[in-house]
Amino acid sequence: MLIAVDDSSATATVFAKVLELAQRDAAQLMICHSIDLATFSQVTVNLVDLEIEI
Repeated sequence: MLIAVDDSSATATVFAKVLELAQRDAAQLMICHSIDLATFSQVTVNLVDLEIEI
C-alpha cells in the first residue's frame, strides 16, 4: 500500500484508515511525504530509507 502525505488536515484521517487496512491485511505500507519544491528550493535534503514494522 502506498500513501502520499502532506501537512493537510485530511492526512491524519487517511493515514489512520490506511494503517488499519494494512494491519488487517498484513500488507506492507509505503509512505511518501510530499513538499512544495518552490518553498524549499534552497534546502539540501538527505534521504534515508525508513522501515516501520507493524
